Amino acid sequence: MELSDFPPLLACFIGGGMGLYGLFKPEWIAQITRLQATAPEGRSEFRASFAGLFFALHTVVAILLLTRNSCADVSAATVGAGWLGACFGRGLSFVYDDAYTRLNRYNLLLEAFVGLCLITPVLF
Repeated sequence: MELSDFPPLLACFIGGGMGLYGLFKPEWIAQITRLQATAPEGRSEFRASFAGLFFALHTVVAILLLTRNSCADVSAATVGAGWLGACFGRGLSFVYDDAYTRLNRYNLLLEAFVGLCLITPVLF
């Protein structure tokens, strides 16, 4: 294991941890996204789209990185690009939606950090 392996693994721990926590605490997802589940399908959507997807993506990337699979770097960068895309969209929301709030500033920094950590394997 090299020093360059740590940023993407840290990002996988963060993203996967968020997903795992959200699987069992969908109300946490509702709180951080400021969305409401008004029907059982809504809670199901939180568990599936916000939690299960995050957990599975980051877990698979971590396994690929730890086993030094030949597609690990590109897989990590692909997930990182998703985080950076979310960061970009949130930045646009600051401008077009007047959404420059404390929570959104925190989320933008988190998305940038995780995204940049995940793309480091293809940069170095």
